[in-house]
Amino acid sequence: MAEKPLVSVVIPTYNGHKTIVQCLETVTNQETDFPYEIIVVDSSPEPVEPLIKLRFPQVRYAHSKRRLTVGEAMNHGIQLAQGDFIVLTQDDCFVPSNWLQRLLQNHQKGEFAGVGGSIANANTHSLAAWVLHLLEYNRFLPGRRVCLIDDISPGNACYRKSVFAETGLRFPASNASEHTAVNEELARRGWKILFDPTISVRHLTRTTWRKILSHAAGLGRSQAPVLKRFKGRGDIFVHYPILLPLYPILRLIFGWWNCFRAGLGYTLLFTLLSPLIFVTACAWAFGIYQGTREFRKDSNCS
Repeated sequence: MAEKPLVSVVIPTYNGHKTIVQCLETVTNQETDFPYEIIVVDSSPEPVEPLIKLRFPQVRYAHSKRRLTVGEAMNHGIQLAQGDFIVLTQDDCFVPSNWLQRLLQNHQKGEFAGVGGSIANANTHSLAAWVLHLLEYNRFLPGRRVCLIDDISPGNACYRKSVFAETGLRFPASNASEHTAVNEELARRGWKILFDPTISVRHLTRTTWRKILSHAAGLGRSQAPVLKRFKGRGDIFVHYPILLPLYPILRLIFGWWNCFRAGLGYTLLFTLLSPLIFVTACAWAFGIYQGTREFRKDSNCS
């Protein structure tokens, strides 16, 4: 009889054919003193199962014929999970061999609902990738101090599974801010979330300007309905869209401050790239505007 896993690693994927193998190579190469399982939740039109079946027979694979958002895929993975701890990462993230061991060690230091680590840029050669990375992940950069926080990235997060059962919380059906909605609600209810930036994963991001601007707009569009339904950071912009011109400016200010807390190198890089980061933040704001209009239209129709 197979030993019950202590940890369940959930990896949502959609058209992740180019990165899922490299991701799984790092996730299956963990140095741990406890059993763990890996669950890939795939909703690609062309399933990734043939890529992982022979190379990673230990991986549990679940396929949905309907395209799932990141939030829906994570919820499905959590339902399938047998472990006491749920670890989340993305199909374009690559993790160190002591990743799971260190996440669990932090959980043992206190009664934390979740423990998260930092997100490093895997495309260090690309200025375009740095622009998107510093805009999207400036709160989760390596170099910051260990601290309690109200949000952790789904690319590098570990939760007690019992928290979801006790609170009834589920990730919203979205591809953006689905983690923020859950984490901020946990913080409001008094649960502690620990951020340890020394536990770092590398994330591949877009490297062309067209893809970066399109991705930023798509994130804003997905974020809008989440901000409408859940009280949290940035929800004022969907309730009062007239304020959206301020959004890129505020993202620039808070992004610079987060980079400052992560170190001089990030601060200088953010400052140098700030005009391009501002343009990308404008694309994000436009996406929020589009998503807000679509949400209102759907609400009126229903």
